[in-house]
Amino acid sequence: FFDIAIQKKYNLGNAYVGKAGALKDLKKNDEYVATLKEGLEAVPGNKTLTKLYATYYVNQGILAQRAKKNSAAEEAFKQVLADDEKNTKALYSLGTLSYNKAALVLKNAAPLANSDKAKYDAQKEIADKNFQNAKTYLERALPLLSADKPREKSMIDNIKKLLPQIEAQLK
Repeated sequence: FFDIAIQKKYNLGNAYVGKAGALKDLKKNDEYVATLKEGLEAVPGNKTLTKLYATYYVNQGILAQRAKKNSAAEEAFKQVLADDEKNTKALYSLGTLSYNKAALVLKNAAPLANSDKAKYDAQKEIADKNFQNAKTYLERALPLLSADKPREKSMIDNIKKLLPQIEAQLK
């Protein structure tokens, strides 16, 4: 029925949302995402389709992060921003991901600080790029968050803790 509604262009946004929901219930993830993407092309700016699409990729990013697949997580979060550049969850997640990546590079480079200055400096440069990325993402997220929402308040608090640490590392 959803396909017929889509074909007839009847209540198009809701038809795509309904079809996507049915595919999700059937655990057909590839078709679910394809339907959301197709729906966004047919009905650009549809809030429900945008939210479902973003939520899917944010969740994929979180799952990849938990599995220590940081590159896949980064790609998933960037996919969200491609369609919704103000998605606070994706911005925050990319910011913390970049921060953690920078911190790990610095930790691994620490033994080189006294023994091989050139290699340490090269690693420090990589870390600084990641810290700069983290700063950019977190600063973009901060004004979009609301202190009135408990989950967002904790993100605000974390960002306010991270930004001074990032600034100190970039000096």
